[in-house]
Amino acid sequence: MTIGKRKGFTAKGAGAAPGNDANERVGGSLSKSDHFYLQEAYGLTGDTGIDEREMDASGGTVSDWADPGGNSYRTHVFTASGTFTVNGAASGTLPNAVDWAVIAGGASGGGFFGGGGGAGGFRSNMISPGGNAADPSPGGESAITVSTGQAYTITVGAGGATAPAHAGLNGGNSSISHPSITDIICTGGGGGGSQSPNPNYPHGPGIAGGSGGGGADASPGTNAGGASPAPPGSPTITQGYAGGTITTTHHSAGYEAGGGGGARSLGQSSTGGNPGAGGHGGIGVNFADILGPTNTAVGYLGPSPTPAQWFAGGGGGCGYGPGNGGGEGGTFPNSFPSPWCGAGGGGASPTGAGSAALMNSGSGGGGVGPGDPHNPLGGHAGGSGIVMFRYKIGSVGGTKATGGLVSHTPTRTTHTFLETGTFTVTSPTLTSIQYLVIGGGGSGGVNLVYNQGTGGGGAGGLRTSFTGDVPGGPGGSTEAAVPVTVAAYTMTVGAGGNGGGLPNDNPGASGSSSTLSYNGGTIVCQGGGGGGSRASAQPSPNYRNGAHGGCGGGGSGHDGVKGDGNKQIGPNAAVPTQGNPGGDSASHGGGGGGGGAVGVAGASPGNPVGYGGAGGTGRSNSISGAALLYAGGGGGAAGAPAPGPAAAGAGGPGGGGRGAIYSPTHNVDNWAIPGSGNTGSGGGGGGADANGGVGAKGGSGLIVITYPS
Repeated sequence: MTIGKRKGFTAKGAGAAPGNDANERVGGSLSKSDHFYLQEAYGLTGDTGIDEREMDASGGTVSDWADPGGNSYRTHVFTASGTFTVNGAASGTLPNAVDWAVIAGGASGGGFFGGGGGAGGFRSNMISPGGNAADPSPGGESAITVSTGQAYTITVGAGGATAPAHAGLNGGNSSISHPSITDIICTGGGGGGSQSPNPNYPHGPGIAGGSGGGGADASPGTNAGGASPAPPGSPTITQGYAGGTITTTHHSAGYEAGGGGGARSLGQSSTGGNPGAGGHGGIGVNFADILGPTNTAVGYLGPSPTPAQWFAGGGGGCGYGPGNGGGEGGTFPNSFPSPWCGAGGGGASPTGAGSAALMNSGSGGGGVGPGDPHNPLGGHAGGSGIVMFRYKIGSVGGTKATGGLVSHTPTRTTHTFLETGTFTVTSPTLTSIQYLVIGGGGSGGVNLVYNQGTGGGGAGGLRTSFTGDVPGGPGGSTEAAVPVTVAAYTMTVGAGGNGGGLPNDNPGASGSSSTLSYNGGTIVCQGGGGGGSRASAQPSPNYRNGAHGGCGGGGSGHDGVKGDGNKQIGPNAAVPTQGNPGGDSASHGGGGGGGGAVGVAGASPGNPVGYGGAGGTGRSNSISGAALLYAGGGGGAAGAPAPGPAAAGAGGPGGGGRGAIYSPTHNVDNWAIPGSGNTGSGGGGGGADANGGVGAKGGSGLIVITYPS
């Protein structure tokens, strides 16, 4: 046994005279005579031990997590300006140094055939611009050594605002400031160039910034992307990349624009043409090693094999002509399959829509053409910046299991499966687990009738053993934890039902079931039922009805009937309580999809005629450490003659997709919205569209396992 040395009052009996009030105090350091007495009398060692205490700091949003090796960390995330205060220094083997990352505000894209906005400047002691985003390398800058009483001023830069009819506006600077350090400053992203006819605003080239904005068409000639100069006070630091250049060879060659620069690469250039595509935004960066696996409220969650939060991607440039869309927001890898970094996509002229960057992503907004229905002349806004700190606070015990995304707190270990995988128990001390299982959400119905809205997709079934969280439907109750032994268990995460235009008036596609295996059995949650559909030639009125599932799909306009919850996909046999029915239709409007556990049934449409029903509310569950909503039902689509967004059924809270907005023209911005991924939520119903309404995809399912650390 080791006698631990303690600071503070003298220990009771530690050399104090009789009657001295030190005899009534506890804690503190043992005297040499006490150590000698205990060693001689009881054979205990006189090792004084180590006083180990974690750093005490405040400011921002604070979370604790652990890496796969069992090292525990604390992260502070600043999404707005504030103060990082060190209230008490660490002691023992724990360091008094903090890792950090700073991202400035991203710029807005250019208006009127505009270039993509540049990402805000990016600096970190852990990750360097231009490195391998999937495997971050040290950034060459140093961690900040801190001491008790220090208060660091944190500035978070705003994103560049929409800029009507001219070049995009730069983002604001982000910084860490204190007299003990050289201020760490990142420069706001540079605005995208513009073909604006207004002589009072910059014209053509992208604007310099943390990462530069994309250049706009020169017709003929070259307009360069904005440069990426070093940040103030740090002349050797790289904080981003230049925007893409646009080059054309003859007059009226086209109206494309380059992509904004990102934290990892240049914005993509364009060679013009009539028609031609806009340049993609530069690649952004992820922060798996700073944020940890549970800070998913900021940045854009990229898919496997690197499911971390991404930031600082360049905005896409405007494209021109039929079939030539604007550039995608900054992505990784270079195939630009999706906006991983939260950057805005560029609009396509004359009718396509671009998009703004995510808040607190530091990414650039998309450039637009004059036909964008949201911003007919102004570029899309950039994302505000962010500042993050991380420091070690200790270690947890050896791991008891592997599989999924693993996070730790001092008391619990959690495994999150975003896709199918294996949960392997490695320690015989782990004998039971608690769980949350959600099936894949159903897709919204498909509309081939001009004036009819369709039903929203039902959410996937939800079952849980986590204390205090009760599944929905009549008689729902918290289930029991399940037993495990040292073995490998398959975790199957159900896919969401595929959206799109299905042939022959089929109902929307139902989601797939999710299955948790344990020692002696399985926990199965059914996929959500697809929403009822409509077609010009009805082969069967049953297709108007929502499908049964974990939660039922909503009925299609013109007498469609809701699908039931708590039913097996296909055979429609009863299953354990896990969801709710969808909503019936009313006249031309589609019914909402059923919601997840304890969510209300999908709301049936009311007056006036044609309004879609809202999706059922999802269920709150705190197994991940925070109370989050899951399994919202998809909203029913609006039918004629109900115009405007208010007529479309809202997606159920928890990730349900909004139903389509009634549109007399083929307008993609009014299409249904998919259910959120890994929430098991239903997709919105396809709408009354002149060229057919597309049903939106359901969200994929989820499995979460937790047990004492």
